[in-house]
Amino acid sequence: SVDGTHAAVQRALRRLGWAAAATGADDPAPPPEAWELLWSYPYPFKHRKEALAGLGRGQLVNHLPGHGALTSKRELGKVSAELPFLPATFVLSARNASQDQGAALEAFARAHPGVRWLLKGVDHRGVRPAGDVASPERRREILAGLEPGQAEVLVQQAIDPLLVEGKMFDVGLYVAVTSLEPLRVYRFDPNLLVRFCREPYAAPGPGVDPAAYVVSGDYLPPWAASKALHRMYSENFSSRTALAAAVEMWGGNWDALEARMEQAVLQLLVKQRPKMVRHVVKYPKRGAHFFQLVRFDFLVDKELRPWLVEANASPNLNPSQHPELQPMYDRVALDLLSLLGLAPGGYRHANASEPDGPTFAGLAQLASPRDLEARQCMGCFSKVCSSARCMPCHACRIGSDTSELLRLVEENYARRGYVRIHPSSRHNEMMRELQWPEAPDAGEPPRVDAVPMHWVDHKCREDAAFCGVMPVETPGSESEDDADYEYAEDYSEDFSDSDIVIDFTSSKAKST
Repeated sequence: SVDGTHAAVQRALRRLGWAAAATGADDPAPPPEAWELLWSYPYPFKHRKEALAGLGRGQLVNHLPGHGALTSKRELGKVSAELPFLPATFVLSARNASQDQGAALEAFARAHPGVRWLLKGVDHRGVRPAGDVASPERRREILAGLEPGQAEVLVQQAIDPLLVEGKMFDVGLYVAVTSLEPLRVYRFDPNLLVRFCREPYAAPGPGVDPAAYVVSGDYLPPWAASKALHRMYSENFSSRTALAAAVEMWGGNWDALEARMEQAVLQLLVKQRPKMVRHVVKYPKRGAHFFQLVRFDFLVDKELRPWLVEANASPNLNPSQHPELQPMYDRVALDLLSLLGLAPGGYRHANASEPDGPTFAGLAQLASPRDLEARQCMGCFSKVCSSARCMPCHACRIGSDTSELLRLVEENYARRGYVRIHPSSRHNEMMRELQWPEAPDAGEPPRVDAVPMHWVDHKCREDAAFCGVMPVETPGSESEDDADYEYAEDYSEDFSDSDIVIDFTSSKAKST
């Protein structure tokens, strides 16, 4: 069953041999046994509530119950003081004095007088300059000017952005969460969405065109915003490859920047997971039926720090304005369905011998003692299962440990263009250092997450295919530096005397 207007998803499903049982939010729900996937643009736990009450074996839904903890602007604002990659955000409310954060906003604004502020609607677009929010009079003006039916507004810190040839841009990462407990997270690796403002950047203020500081639906694609990126596109670079090459050409480290964006996504998931789990546990099998594709939109500042400014629970996969993006959207959808086991040969595909189980010959052995324990599990018997090293070993597994490791293996085979960012070689150490809400005093993630993390650590030593994203390496060899210099020199002709180029050494834009 597919609701909404995700044409790329419909094309991918047809390509994989699936047929639609219903195609509209108002269509009657098909019988419970007649569908395997519900892909809904709106939140399905309201308009499809009855159909989802008794989910059966193998059925999938493309939203996590309670995903607003990740994607709601208001929910992100609530935790902005605790997560350093979120712009400071405050709620002004004309309806509920207990929800109004005007006093906290005033204190923050007075402590940070150089910060500019933006007004954002809680549930819809509409970004405009906020002015002097430290002034009680100005805050009263803001509330008095709200549209009919609107009782509150968000006030958010404006980021001093990195500019490419004078224009502001954002970066959209497509992230798939295939499990909440244990947490498994993938990033679409071949490409990302890069969107530019239509006008040269100007700081938010009275009389300034919002198109100069807001990336809107009427955005410019990279090839139309930058001569250097246009040349790379003419040589068949993807958005991700072109932006990475440009960042490194100008002296930055793309891998480090991308790793920081991944870390931001993972830290947000760890922080907000308990809120989602409270909704997930109402359904059978504690969330095994649900997954979530999210596009996380980042601004990058002049210090090459990523700031998460928005998360989209139903990212648009229809390139209405820019048809050149259709191949990327098609692959985002197709590879995600493969990751979920819905491609031919996958454990959920209609031609599988066991609809909800592994179908690859010998698959179970990849997560068995014979595969893992020959090295790292040597000496791990039940009497030493308290050791973190032994957690993923056969003698120490309990409950659903083995089935969850099998699912990780299945996804690893089927992931196509998605790369696992958790658990992964790159981020496991960082994740262990986080304060997991479910295990505040343990100094280690909850056991349900610790087991696959240790298993990936062990498996990665034997087979790099299981590492997920790899640790970022710092370039240091002379030959690499020389190659980068020659590469940058090849593109220097793309910048005229009037172009704006980023000087990453001084973190300021300069005319050349």
